Amino acid sequence: MQGGTMLNIRVMNARILGVSIILLLGIISTMGFYIGALAGDSDSSPSLSHEEPYIVGTPLESDIKFRAYYRDNRIEGLQPGKRFAFSFVVNSTMDEPGIFDLRVSKEGYVEEGYTEIPETAWVTFDSQSIELRSMGIKTIDVYIDIPGDEQWLAQRWQCWIDVMCGGEQVRCQILMDTSAEGDFGDGKVNWVLIGIGIGVLGIIGGVFFLSMIPGESKSEVEWGTGLDSKDWQG
Repeated sequence: MQGGTMLNIRVMNARILGVSIILLLGIISTMGFYIGALAGDSDSSPSLSHEEPYIVGTPLESDIKFRAYYRDNRIEGLQPGKRFAFSFVVNSTMDEPGIFDLRVSKEGYVEEGYTEIPETAWVTFDSQSIELRSMGIKTIDVYIDIPGDEQWLAQRWQCWIDVMCGGEQVRCQILMDTSAEGDFGDGKVNWVLIGIGIGVLGIIGGVFFLSMIPGESKSEVEWGTGLDSKDWQG
């Protein structure tokens, strides 16, 4: 009887060890995911070159009754492969409500030292069209998504954001300076994938380990000898 009890204890200890290994590797994988997330958020962000004063968009005619205001027209340190967001304000002084359409354009005067942005599709809005009541005002979010490619490093581009309503138009000049250096994942340790990989391998290894542990048979529990019941029959 004592031999069967000892066998049961060994089996239980082995199973506890296997479960502990799975839990430990799960914790390691979670830590790897957390460290990877922190590393991904640690990069410096681009910035506007100054905060004040607001710049007023250029109306194509002097009597246009709406304006666009934005903090600065130059964005420095844009990182290809990472989104940058900023905003500008549309202010209507019209006597009636109006629908305002937004677009990105290359057409127009190009600032010295800059070239036209290769693709206007890299600049988008949270909404392509807005409706303003008389004397209304609204903030528009703008997103810049430059593809993550080395060829777009150390570039100086320009585009125009056009705000249009009822045949009238206001233009906002946007100047973009991309970073001289970029990190596109080459040679960078991805702790997220490492952590997930360790966790998956740990679970598979733990399950395999548990499957190799022999279970206690009825005869072993009853007799504690390791012999089948038939061996005791005379």
